[in-house]
Amino acid sequence: MGFTPAELAEMALADAEIEASFCISNEEIRNSREQDRIISLEHMDPKKRKIAEAQRQYYEANKAKIAEGKRQYYEANKAKIAEAQRQYREANKAKIASTEKPTKPRSPRPSGSTEKPTKPRSPRASAQSTSCANPLGCLRNNSAPCWASHR
Repeated sequence: MGFTPAELAEMALADAEIEASFCISNEEIRNSREQDRIISLEHMDPKKRKIAEAQRQYYEANKAKIAEGKRQYYEANKAKIAEAQRQYREANKAKIASTEKPTKPRSPRPSGSTEKPTKPRSPRASAQSTSCANPLGCLRNNSAPCWASHR
């Protein structure tokens, strides 16, 4: 049983209205992630839940120490890591090429020019909307103020 054209038009109008004013705050994202974590823990058996909680608590307590250890490992093994990445890229060229976005060809700079060409600004860059209730801006635009349309 499908929708009538009038119902479809009404739904499209409602969707457009929601999209135009949709914003999510950093606090809402944090709450959602915490809720997801709690739900995933609830679905674990007690032994795995206890291990996961202990690992999370250890990581939270030793975040700086872990990051420093990772930095030290990377510095000590930079050449080995680069070689492993090179070998992977060589072995998986076709797979990598199929997932990469096509790039635009670069326009050549005039000879003798050392300046970088400037990129023209889009008309949306100056047309900001105040429809977002989030004072920090909408996260769909990298924490910039909300635009009238998120497209």
